[in-house]
Amino acid sequence: MVQVSRGQSLALRLIGVPTTLGVTPPDDRTSPAREWHSPPGNGRWLPETEGFPLNDLPVRFTGVDFPTIVHARWALFFEDLRMSWQFRPTTFALGGGHVYEPDFWLPKQRTWFQVGDPDYLDDDFRQWQQFAAAADEQPCPAREQFTTGMSCPQHSSHSDPPLPEEWQARRLIFTTGGAPDPDRITPTGLQCCGRHGSLYSWWSPHFEWTACPECELVAAEENGRVDHLSCGHRSATAHRADAPQLLAAYRLARQVISAQLGGTCAHCTTPLNRGDLAGAGRAVKGRRWYHADCLLAARRRRYQLLQDRTENDDPDDSTGELLAG
Repeated sequence: MVQVSRGQSLALRLIGVPTTLGVTPPDDRTSPAREWHSPPGNGRWLPETEGFPLNDLPVRFTGVDFPTIVHARWALFFEDLRMSWQFRPTTFALGGGHVYEPDFWLPKQRTWFQVGDPDYLDDDFRQWQQFAAAADEQPCPAREQFTTGMSCPQHSSHSDPPLPEEWQARRLIFTTGGAPDPDRITPTGLQCCGRHGSLYSWWSPHFEWTACPECELVAAEENGRVDHLSCGHRSATAHRADAPQLLAAYRLARQVISAQLGGTCAHCTTPLNRGDLAGAGRAVKGRRWYHADCLLAARRRRYQLLQDRTENDDPDDSTGELLAG
């Protein structure tokens, strides 16, 4: 049983987390143990996710109801990095009568980002492969003269004709995890036995988010390669999966939770309802809770203040109650 202090117990009860069942406080959550396996017939390596909390209650963030906390945390990650994103903007009819609704569309990166369901991992991954073969913008023999079931060097097989050009993607990414532990990120990506948070493409299980040091474009590239980014800029550092803004966004995404009881946001003073994505501020005269978007806005203001003071050589960095992240 995890020991929870009186202060932690009060904070956890505020958001509806039981403190008598041996649960780990939100800031101390650890990744589940994972083993590698290959879904039959596709030759791709995926981590098992036993115990991963995917099928929970809907979570609200920026006016969107997400089916799981994992989806909401990735949305916060994108929002923190000022990446334009759309959640499930449309559906596609696939072969065999399946209707596929991919999760995130990142228009600037021209990327489809899918959060897999670990309870149906094999089926979910196969459907994603079927969709990705139709959504990939890379030219291949099957595109020239489409034939159902045709294989090509880029894709295992094609069961559907290409999608309309507006929905074709430069990158198609599949993940079964949430935001990875930033303390385990290296320039080439996450380094641990389970690779929690790894991103998968057609040809590699080693994609990572990376950031251009010149234009700050963020995208998923193999091993965090900067020279593979679509902006075309070059960097003295070939890999930047550990760019500071990425690590900060991972930390913020990992600390937020779904509120389970009502309350009031300490920032905007509007109701903090059950299911809202919420995060705790730093303990200044007691722990306070905030809407995730308020937490993000406050952190951006703090960052701007620190920048202004640095430019003005102002040694005073006191900004009142600094929010977590």
